[in-house]
Amino acid sequence: MLAPYAAFARAAFQRQFAYRTANWAGLFTNVFFLFFRAAALAACFDARSQIGGLTVQDVVTYVTVSQSLVMVCPQWGVLGLAVSVHTGQVAMDLVRPVNLVGMYLSRRLAISGYYVIMRMLPLLAVGRLAGLLSFPPSPALWLPFASSVVLAAWIGICLIFLVEVSSFWFEGDRGVRYLVMGLAVLPSGLILPADFFPEAVQTVFALTPFPYTLYVPTEVWLGRLGGVSLLANLGAQLAWAVGLTIGCLVALSAGERRLQIMGG
Repeated sequence: MLAPYAAFARAAFQRQFAYRTANWAGLFTNVFFLFFRAAALAACFDARSQIGGLTVQDVVTYVTVSQSLVMVCPQWGVLGLAVSVHTGQVAMDLVRPVNLVGMYLSRRLAISGYYVIMRMLPLLAVGRLAGLLSFPPSPALWLPFASSVVLAAWIGICLIFLVEVSSFWFEGDRGVRYLVMGLAVLPSGLILPADFFPEAVQTVFALTPFPYTLYVPTEVWLGRLGGVSLLANLGAQLAWAVGLTIGCLVALSAGERRLQIMGG
């Protein structure tokens, strides 16, 4: 039953190694933004020792970890569903004896595994050598961090799928994509840690799926989530992953019905 999805994942993982020049260019870009973000946020501490309970070392560690996760836990990017809908290929995909959500999810999770090797680990190494990265305060955090990253990747992929499935109703997914990107950029913690914002704003952020992609795994790494708080955030990630997966299945079913009505 799972064999087709394993095959999709294996093929997607192997395919990534074919694009060596793009891989190195992407890593170089990530390194550039790592130092750019670290310098920009470190400058905020010129007149103070802490912001939102974070020290300057916490913040540059936050930047290093979150930057290393950008490709592993995607909120943006392309799965290929929108192109498939536009070209009509989706009609052929839908008659395959596999679930389309599972197919795209297995493919992109495999690609996330690839980016762990080719982006995350190199960026963490660069950050460590540059004195930006501090390791988690306890070895016991490694397993929760890894679990959080897997759930974050799952959530991010589901968000992209929901963006692209909108192509069943619109001419393309560009408008929905830009809308989601605009909504996600602050809650995800990509620009600033949520700790920099007032508590009321943080509460609003926590009601969306976006903090559970980059912010929460990074907070686990920093050791700022422990005990009940750690379990609550991992539970919230799991709930979002399950809920968004169900949302993807429902949206795909509705899109399939529309395709049939339109004669696809």
